[in-house]
Amino acid sequence: MMGISPGVESKQTEMDTEEFRVRGKEMVDYICDYMNGLGSRPVYPSIEPGFLTNLIPSQAPDEPEDWDAIMADVDSKIMKGVCHWQHPRFHAYFPSGNSYPSIIADMLSDAIGSIAFSWVSITASCGRALGLPDEFLHSSPGSTGGGVIQGSASECILVSMLAARYQAVKHLKRNDPMAEDSSFLPKLVAYCSTEAHSCVEKAANICLVRLHILEPDGDCTLRGETLREAMEEDEKRGLFPFFVSATVGTTSSCAFDNLKEMGTVCCRYPSVWFHVDGAYAGNSFICPENRYLMNGIYYADSFNTNANKWLLVAFDCSCLWIKDRNKLTSALNVDPLYLQHKRSEQTIDYRHWGVPLSRRFRALKLWFVLRRYGIQGLQAYIRNHCRLAKRFEGLIRKDDRFQVINDLGLVCFRLNGTDRLNQDLLANINTSGKLHIIPSMVKGQYIIRFCVTAEHAKDEDIGVPLAAPKIPRLLPVGQLLPFHHRRHAVRRHWQYRLLLGKALALPEEFLASPPGSRGGGVIQGSASECILVSMLAARNQAVQYLKKDVPDAEDSSFLPLLVAYCSTESHSCVEKAAMISLVKLRILEPDENCSLRGDTLLKAMEEDEAKGLFPFFVSTTLGTTSSCAFDNLKEIGPVCRMYPSVWFHVDGAYAGNSFICPENRYLMNGIHYADSFNTNTNKWLLVAFDCSCLWIKDRNKLTSALNVDPLYLQHKRSEETIDYRHWGIPLSRRFRALKLWFVLRRYGIQGLQAYIRNHCRLAKRFEGLVRKDSRFEVINDVKMGLVCFRVNGTDRLNQELLANINASGKLHMIPSLVKCRYIIRFCVTAEHAKDEDIGEAISSSSNDGQTTRV
Repeated sequence: MMGISPGVESKQTEMDTEEFRVRGKEMVDYICDYMNGLGSRPVYPSIEPGFLTNLIPSQAPDEPEDWDAIMADVDSKIMKGVCHWQHPRFHAYFPSGNSYPSIIADMLSDAIGSIAFSWVSITASCGRALGLPDEFLHSSPGSTGGGVIQGSASECILVSMLAARYQAVKHLKRNDPMAEDSSFLPKLVAYCSTEAHSCVEKAANICLVRLHILEPDGDCTLRGETLREAMEEDEKRGLFPFFVSATVGTTSSCAFDNLKEMGTVCCRYPSVWFHVDGAYAGNSFICPENRYLMNGIYYADSFNTNANKWLLVAFDCSCLWIKDRNKLTSALNVDPLYLQHKRSEQTIDYRHWGVPLSRRFRALKLWFVLRRYGIQGLQAYIRNHCRLAKRFEGLIRKDDRFQVINDLGLVCFRLNGTDRLNQDLLANINTSGKLHIIPSMVKGQYIIRFCVTAEHAKDEDIGVPLAAPKIPRLLPVGQLLPFHHRRHAVRRHWQYRLLLGKALALPEEFLASPPGSRGGGVIQGSASECILVSMLAARNQAVQYLKKDVPDAEDSSFLPLLVAYCSTESHSCVEKAAMISLVKLRILEPDENCSLRGDTLLKAMEEDEAKGLFPFFVSTTLGTTSSCAFDNLKEIGPVCRMYPSVWFHVDGAYAGNSFICPENRYLMNGIHYADSFNTNTNKWLLVAFDCSCLWIKDRNKLTSALNVDPLYLQHKRSEETIDYRHWGIPLSRRFRALKLWFVLRRYGIQGLQAYIRNHCRLAKRFEGLVRKDSRFEVINDVKMGLVCFRVNGTDRLNQELLANINASGKLHMIPSLVKCRYIIRFCVTAEHAKDEDIGEAISSSSNDGQTTRV
């Protein structure tokens, strides 16, 4: 545990530079001690579901706590529930890449705090190192290709399938240009192997397309002939093949689909998108001797690999390469004024490459690792894993009670005997506490997966698995925990969402704590993801409602009826969510204060019902991006209640954080009507990006829309715990709760209230100074930390003023459109913003106004 540092005032409201300097060095020591001492810890802890409930207070502290007290709880409470993925005897799943250069890069990335939705990154260097064809690299002359870092392989596959769906619909619309895009979905069919990752199935569910799951050969390899026969059969049935997902290094057995054969088949169908998922084994292509396994990659339209699996980069860092980036961006492009910039033709805007607008600066840690290890260092690391896997395989083969199923850095084995015998063996191995392994199903057989995962894995670690469990002729019945509830025990049972929900005064129905509550909260990567998964849950609810009358109809056949609603002031991510969900979006005009009113919504919904449409989703905003306006929840809520199948979502990405101050809560009057609510603590609660909190009144409605559950992810206590893999798009999740917990404890409620109140005060001061200058007008009702103003004159004049302000280099602002007028947004953002900063801002604006001949 970290000791008390002399000379550090630990209980001041915020952590200042000097305390951070000390505590940061202490944390580096703590991390080093943790990493060096991993071998002496149990791989996973012996705890029960909900173990943290009585250990962590149910309320966030009002006053700041001592850092030493916080770290004492890390040791005594948090670490008790951690499954140690970096442990030398953690042999489950695949490697969870990590290394000191990657950890340092994440520290620097968080310090920079850049929300990187624009410009290029490091993916070209990584693509070359893996031996990808030039067409995938944006740096190749004349190339339309390029790479992007996504949060997970699930997102890589989803956006690839969305791009493929867009291209397929575009192709089909040539013969029927007036048809609804969604009307073509019943025809679309995607293909993958039974060995493909479950995220392909989740992507198909989100895209609402058919998924034809094909049987591989005896080596678990999907062959071209099997694919060809399936596609020809589907064509005869009037279906339209549009997407094929192949895998190099499957999760169950590290099998490799035959890309050369499958690619040849895909070439016969010009509208088929051929994707290759190399989440784990794709990293091994950094070693030239493994590249024969990707023979045929040149046929692919897209390829992904998780650098956070087997290239020593900390989660999350999934690299996706596309041959024609325009096909991807055309499916996901939403471009409001406040996100546009004059160099859009010269640069790559990654906000058009995925679901979220905002992006973490993930390229930095990949760059650090590539430079610090070099290609040779990474090759040596992967070769060592493959060597150790072959050694383990040899030891297994020496024992005639076992059989080995597969290849590469993963060894799949089983006892000769029944599945029950193998389940008992696995239970005994895991309950020994000496190592951790998981099961899977291969060709209908229950098998045990052994994967080399630790960076510095050694020969002596490989002998432990066989020595750890005693395997008598008749194994005793053990506890069967295929996907162990302890794998992410801290993340599953932590009450940080409850703490924050209470601090924001959310209705109890949103909190998981009241007896019998169906509510709960989850941390997503962005507000875009919060709104998307809420809309997907609403879509599923609406489809199930409509299917009562037509139970045999395809789910996608109802999409032309569904209509969602939002204001012109809503964030662009609502529009992107509607594009992905393939539903109509009706964008309504707010009142003169930019507030959406209940009567406007009611009129629109009644009009749509009269047309035979089905209202299913309403998205409102508390603190709009353009002008920080507040929709009228108290009026809108009762309108939504008139329609039992309408899902009412409230987006409080920015201003929602301000409800930690009681005096601001009148602005969320009517929140009790909502089905879901989100706020971004990485916007206004001093938590580093990405940390978007989403609360749901009925979590079952969300999980039923997103649940995909293969054997290797199941566990026997699923009814007692909350599985957040069913709450969003990705399977894997960063440990984001920790930073929120640290902030809540170190600042306390009072410290965070003081921070927000200071921003609001400074914004009011800026507003007052602007109003004193007759050349300017203030556009919005300043309630939070945002002031919208403009010069009296033309939009062109305001554009010139903003250009001069930003060109000065002294400050940076962005424009927006409010009621069709070009305005300039001034937002107080710095933690320690002071009055003199506001004076500098108004002085610069005034002086540049003179330069602009205002």
